[in-house]
Amino acid sequence: MFVRRAALGIAAMLAMASLSGQSARPSLRLGALWMDQYPVVNASVECVPSADAPRPCETPKDLRLLEDGAATDPPTGVMALSDTKIGTAMVVALDVSGSMRGRPIEAMQRALAGFAARARTWDKIAVLTFADDVRTDLPFDTDRSALATVLQSVQTRCCNTHLYDALSASIDLLKASGLPPVHRIMVISDGKDEGSRTSSEDVVKRAKNAHVAIDAIGISRIEAVYLRSLETIASQTGGVFRRAESDTVLERLVASGIDQTLAARVASFRLSHIAADGALHTVAIAAPSLSWQEERPLQVPKLEGPAPRSRKTLPILIASAVFLLVGSATALELLRKRSKIMALERSQAAARSAPPRPKESSSVTPATADRKSPPIVAREAAADAPHTRPRRKTVMLHRYEEPRPDRPSAWLSQTSGAGEHFVYALIKSPTWIGTASTATIQLDHTPGILSMHAYIEFEDGNLYLTSESADAKVVVEGEEFSASRRLVLPGNTIRVGNETFRMDLSRPTIE
Repeated sequence: MFVRRAALGIAAMLAMASLSGQSARPSLRLGALWMDQYPVVNASVECVPSADAPRPCETPKDLRLLEDGAATDPPTGVMALSDTKIGTAMVVALDVSGSMRGRPIEAMQRALAGFAARARTWDKIAVLTFADDVRTDLPFDTDRSALATVLQSVQTRCCNTHLYDALSASIDLLKASGLPPVHRIMVISDGKDEGSRTSSEDVVKRAKNAHVAIDAIGISRIEAVYLRSLETIASQTGGVFRRAESDTVLERLVASGIDQTLAARVASFRLSHIAADGALHTVAIAAPSLSWQEERPLQVPKLEGPAPRSRKTLPILIASAVFLLVGSATALELLRKRSKIMALERSQAAARSAPPRPKESSSVTPATADRKSPPIVAREAAADAPHTRPRRKTVMLHRYEEPRPDRPSAWLSQTSGAGEHFVYALIKSPTWIGTASTATIQLDHTPGILSMHAYIEFEDGNLYLTSESADAKVVVEGEEFSASRRLVLPGNTIRVGNETFRMDLSRPTIE
C-alpha cells in the first residue's frame, strides 16, 4: 500500500511539474506588420516570455510568410529590433492616485528617467498619468529634452483610479499619424480601478484590434487581489505582467520591459504571389517548428504596369538569358572570322590581277626608296597581324571573412552626408542601404534615394554592391551604375545620393 501511494505521489508531482513547464513555455506574438515599399513586407515577431522569465526568449529561425494561404520563400533578412533604426512608439501610463504617494511615485520617476536615457533617438515616448482624471503629460510630438522636466513634475492626485479609461486613452494616442511602426503600452499601477467608464474587456478588445501589447507592472501597496486585472490584460494582449515587490525591483522591471521590446525580431519578406492591385489581402507569419501561425490583413498599393513575375520563374529567365547571350556571342565570332577570311581573299586576288611593276631606276636614292609605299604583300601581312590589346590593370582581390555578428566582414565608415562619422559593421548578408525603416543603413529621405536603394552581399569571399532598379543609382570609385552590381574592395568609396562611405577592413577610429 505504501509503495502504491508513493508511486501515485511521484506521478502527481511529475504531472504538476509538466503542467508548470507548459505554463511557463514562451509564446510568439505578431506585432507590427507594415509595407514601406511594394513588394517588401516587414513583420515584428516577439517571443513573449512567461511572467517569471528573467530575460526575453529567442525567436525561432524558421519564420515564413503565407500570401493568401500560399507559402512563399524564407525572409530576406531577420534582425533584432535593437540592431535596426526601426522606431518604437511607447506610451507609459502612470498611476498617480493616492495609493502611489511617497516612495512609489519617486521610484517611478527614477525608473522612467532610466528608460528615457536608454531610448534611441528614433523612438517616440508619451507619458500619461491617471487618478480621478486622465492627463497626457507628454505627447509624442514633444521634444525629448522635456521628458526630465515632466517626470520631476509628476505628483499624486486625488482620489480614485481610472485605470481602464487610461489604457483606452493610451490606445488612442497610438493612432496618431507619423509614429514609428512598433507600438507598445507600459502601465504601472496597483491594479485597482475606480470609476472608469471603460471596462477591462473593452480595453482588451481595443488593444487586440490595434495589435498593441500592454505590459503591466503591479505595485502591491493595497490588496494583491487587484493585481489580477493587470495580469489578465497583459496576458490577453500579448504583454507581460511583472510584480514589483520593492522600489529597486520596479526600476529593474522597467528596464526588462525595454529589453523585451527591443529583443523582438524584424523579418523582411518579398511578396511572390500578391500583385500590387490595391486590394486587401490576407497574409500570415508562421513558425513551423512551434506550430504557430498568425494572420493579418494587408492593404497593398495599386501600381501601374504589369504585375511582377513570381521569383520562382527567375531561374528559367536566367537560363534563357544565358542561352541567348552564348548563342549571340558564338554567331558574332563566326561572322567576324568569315569577314576576315573574305577580306584576305579579296586582297590576294587584287594582288594577282595587278600589272607588273616597272623596274626601279638606278637614279633613285636610298632616301627616296625609304619613302616609297610598302609592297602589297607587306600590307596584307600587316592587315592580317593580330591586334595587340592594351594590358589590363591587375586588380588585387581581398578575401573577406563571411559576415557574422561577432566578426564583421568589414566596416562602412560614412565620410560625408547627414550621418558623417557613423560606422556600420557588416555583420549580415545582405546589408541593405535606403530610407526604409528596415534598411540596415537607414539614410535620410532625400531626392534620388529609394526606400530599399541597394545592398551589399557576401559571395565566395568577396563583397558586392548591388542596385536592383534603374532608379537606384550608386557610385563606386567614381563609376556610376544602376540595375547591376560591382565588386567592392578595401578602401573603395561608395556614394548613394549625397551620402559617401568608405569600405574599411578594420573598425576605423572616429574622433
